[in-house]
Amino acid sequence: MVWATKLEIRYEGTDTTLPIAFDGTLETAKAAFEAAHKAQFGFVYDDKPMVVEAVSVEGLDAGDGRPVEQEQATSDATPAPGETRAIFC
Repeated sequence: MVWATKLEIRYEGTDTTLPIAFDGTLETAKAAFEAAHKAQFGFVYDDKPMVVEAVSVEGLDAGDGRPVEQEQATSDATPAPGETRAIFC
């Protein structure tokens, strides 16, 4: 299993977060956020604190991509209801 962690970071007082890959160090995340913010908006704030609004972790299966399922017996029987009630709408 391969794990991918992302931080949704924004500047305090703003409402737009940017997804940043997180490798475990805040310094790297800060540099990546500033680079992404500059690329998208054309500037960075020197004096505004950054807010981590959300953290997401995605697990990626490192297998060959095919699901492994056991064979299950099937039946063509029609199940009978356990109870029937009348409703009025």
